[in-house]
Amino acid sequence: MRLRRRLTSAVIGFSIIPSLSGLLGSSSPPQQSSLTTVKLMNYYPSVHPWSAMWTHWDPTIIDHDLGQIASLNANEVRYTLTPAAVGYPTPYSAMMERLSQAINMANAHGLRVWLTLFDNWKSYGDINGSKTWANHILAPFRGDQRIQAVELQNEIDPSNYFAVYWARQMIPSLRSSGGGIPVTISSLASTANLKKLKDALGYVQPDFYSFHYYGSESNAMGLLKEAQYAAYPHPLFIGETGMPSGTNAAGSPPDPAEEAAQAHYLSTVESATESLGLPPAAPWIYQDFAAGSLVSTSALAEYHYGLFRDDGSPKPVATWLQGYFQTRT
Repeated sequence: MRLRRRLTSAVIGFSIIPSLSGLLGSSSPPQQSSLTTVKLMNYYPSVHPWSAMWTHWDPTIIDHDLGQIASLNANEVRYTLTPAAVGYPTPYSAMMERLSQAINMANAHGLRVWLTLFDNWKSYGDINGSKTWANHILAPFRGDQRIQAVELQNEIDPSNYFAVYWARQMIPSLRSSGGGIPVTISSLASTANLKKLKDALGYVQPDFYSFHYYGSESNAMGLLKEAQYAAYPHPLFIGETGMPSGTNAAGSPPDPAEEAAQAHYLSTVESATESLGLPPAAPWIYQDFAAGSLVSTSALAEYHYGLFRDDGSPKPVATWLQGYFQTRT
């Protein structure tokens, strides 16, 4: 997730792709892979999101949060790395130690890791440096079963020629550096962008696609089915979804109606994934962000996407998801 064009781009950007009209009428969705067992939680610490997770390292908070995530019956957690924060083109040794500790802590709670690389990255012309950095990150974890997937970049823009060319060079490199760990990538959040990315990558395809859904409840089934066929024959995973439980300042008293609507939204999206034979969608995000933790231009709604409030108490959506994840085995 990026800060923040989310609600507008997710809804306005969706359109029915005419060439898929026949496929969308099919009663049988594409075959999914072992991703069906994945129950992923997107994660940043509430007080230190994005790159601050690594630069303001607090393993006590992270370990507590991972325990809470595991208690929701999730089995994976998503970590995101920003090259500038962890050191580029050679990661700082202290940051590599923190990454190793974060993976160890997740494993101790029974969670595998989804590792997203190259966050906030625009230097697409530096392919050699990119390969060097990614290899440094992945080499200690080559073939590591604790890592479920490596995502090249979050929400890459398929209309950016340089970004797509970079991705075409990087996907095979990640496979080699990771020792066979599955490689994925996500497009800007619309089915049109997903199809454009798949077409632009040509014969250099990821092992599966990640898709971010922030569209309306009423369109969830149709648009997720459209995304499923846009990715075909590659498996699809809904790597982010959710809606805010309010638009007031961070730390404001909870709004019961808004929190109920948030839970209903997630239940609708999850019902659509289950009907389509997709894995459970990954909620954005574990916990509301603490006041002042986001950039000053962030919309107030950005603070309220969590399953837990910023004081650590669960919202209704957390209770619902705990039961739902238990049924998706």
